[in-house]
Amino acid sequence: MTLTRVKFSGSEHKVKAMPTQDVKERFRLIVREVFQKALRPRQFKRKGITFYRQLPPIIQLVNIQSSVWNAPGHHSFTINLGIYRSGLVQVLYQRAEPQIPSLASVPLPLSSRITRLDADLQKDVWWEIRDTDPLEQDERLISELVWRLEQHGIPFLEYFDSDKKILEYFEEYCVKHPCGVLEMEQFAVLAYLAEDMDRCRWGLEQAVRRLLQRANDHEWVEHIPNWLKEISDLANRIYPEANMDQTLFTLNRDKDQRE
Repeated sequence: MTLTRVKFSGSEHKVKAMPTQDVKERFRLIVREVFQKALRPRQFKRKGITFYRQLPPIIQLVNIQSSVWNAPGHHSFTINLGIYRSGLVQVLYQRAEPQIPSLASVPLPLSSRITRLDADLQKDVWWEIRDTDPLEQDERLISELVWRLEQHGIPFLEYFDSDKKILEYFEEYCVKHPCGVLEMEQFAVLAYLAEDMDRCRWGLEQAVRRLLQRANDHEWVEHIPNWLKEISDLANRIYPEANMDQTLFTLNRDKDQRE
């Protein structure tokens, strides 16, 4: 997907000056203003500091994450985005589907810090509120956050409007980045939910290959048998025709021959 480069040029959203210097209260008011201006008009709902829009079978997520290092007089936070495909948790973990999924349930390739989508930044940014900052600074911060959501966050979320786009983006991501065993299991389940069984089998096989690549890592060795069983059990649930037991045998044999 392609995101347009548009630079933030200043305050466009006028809000009343924040009535307090307490940074926790100022943070709460900033979050409220951003929700009212950027998300509520697009039918997002709120649960705590997570905002979500349900477009079955897809759920779009915006999460405002506070730093664990916050202290009196100082509050920093960032914005995370994610796409959740209904059925993923139920199929992968055999647990009840979450009504409102957390970012922890979202596969890494389908999530992003909002500033990483800005072609001029492409890095994590944490915004700060200090009790020594003038209250007027909050107005500019609200304007910037609304602007980033409108220019980068919402387009990112709205891009994933089908299983096909989710799988294509996920697959392309894993070509460019080192996806691990879990990501390939998630990919296989997403393909299964989309009834794309060729991609489902590919995801399962890639999960095994990437696991076996860690066979010489002493921190992984003792866990490999359990991981292999987990992948085999998953395959037997979602694609028994793939005969994953035979695939595991073949991949293990090929690995042994190379060694």
